[in-house]
Amino acid sequence: MRSPEPEPQDSHDSLHEFLAVLARRKLVLILCVVLTPLAALAYSILQNELYEGTAAVLVTPGGAASALSEVPGLGAADEPERFAATHVSLARLPTVAQRVIREAPLFEDPETFLARSSVSAQVDADILRFNVADANPDQARALSTIYAQQFTRYRNELDVQSIRSTRAAIQRRLVQLASAGQQGSALYVELKRAVAELDAAEAVRGSAAIVVQPAISAQQVVPQTKRNVVLGLVLGIFLGVGLAFLVDRLDTRIRSPEAAETLLGLPVLGELSRPPVLSEQSTTAVSMV
Repeated sequence: MRSPEPEPQDSHDSLHEFLAVLARRKLVLILCVVLTPLAALAYSILQNELYEGTAAVLVTPGGAASALSEVPGLGAADEPERFAATHVSLARLPTVAQRVIREAPLFEDPETFLARSSVSAQVDADILRFNVADANPDQARALSTIYAQQFTRYRNELDVQSIRSTRAAIQRRLVQLASAGQQGSALYVELKRAVAELDAAEAVRGSAAIVVQPAISAQQVVPQTKRNVVLGLVLGIFLGVGLAFLVDRLDTRIRSPEAAETLLGLPVLGELSRPPVLSEQSTTAVSMV
């Protein structure tokens, strides 16, 4: 049976040196570990409370692409990632923000509103989440719902515009085919079918976006005191260790015979013992002499 191999001596020496530095500079480490979380706590206390409401919107392809999905050669390919990114970009347009401001005139300009809001796409579904932050939880909830509603109206208006422009283009093509006497061609039949599909889609006045969940509550997002204190503690530990080694590195005092040999390049011949500690009476007697 083989005996376990001993651990390298270098690792023991490194660990011993590491702990020795922390022991020598424990005051620096303790100050960092204590003061950094306290600073994070003070920062959290000084922050104004901020609440965030969230509303959900279901988005579908809509428009001409959706209406012509059953028509061969006219339906658009579905790219989920690009689809989601497009709708998030649409929701962040100043045009949509301006609509929100008209509905709830609480912001000076669209840029101010956009800075206090956000839109994200759900990974596993065609759902957009509209978030608005405000110092008043009821106001944050209401603004999130208004933001979602104004986006759906804007998106559905684009839906109708897309249907109308596509139908106009197809009708122009039908006129060309009819002028050429090709009313009986397969292309003419498909285009007539496409016009009928677009008429049906326009009849519902756009349904590319629907608010499926208005904001029913608002969660406090600022300050996050517990998180800030924990992060402050972790930062304090790293900062304390780093400063301890920096202070120790800048200290030029010689603390061991080995360090003296390394610095001077000469062997140590002897070492004086530490002088005895004098009692209070002895110190008084020496001072009187």
